[in-house]
Amino acid sequence: MMVNVGFHFYRRWKEHVVNGPNGLYHVSNNVAFDVRDIPAIERALLDDPNFVELKAWNYRLSRRLIEAAQATN
Repeated sequence: MMVNVGFHFYRRWKEHVVNGPNGLYHVSNNVAFDVRDIPAIERALLDDPNFVELKAWNYRLSRRLIEAAQATN
C-alpha cells in the first residue's frame, strides 16, 4: 500500500533532515546522499517533463508536492 505524502509532512521531514546532525541521508545500507543536495534533486526531478511521481519506501511523492516545496524555498 502506497501512502501519499502531504506537503506539511514533506516540509517537516526536509527541515529535520537538512538541519539534523548528520549531513548524509541514507537511502539504503549502501546508498546515501548529502542532504544539501535535496534542492538539486528536486530541481532535477522537475526538469524531467516525464516525471509524475516518486515512489519510495511505501511513500508516493507527486510532482505537485515537489513543485509546492520548491516554491516555498
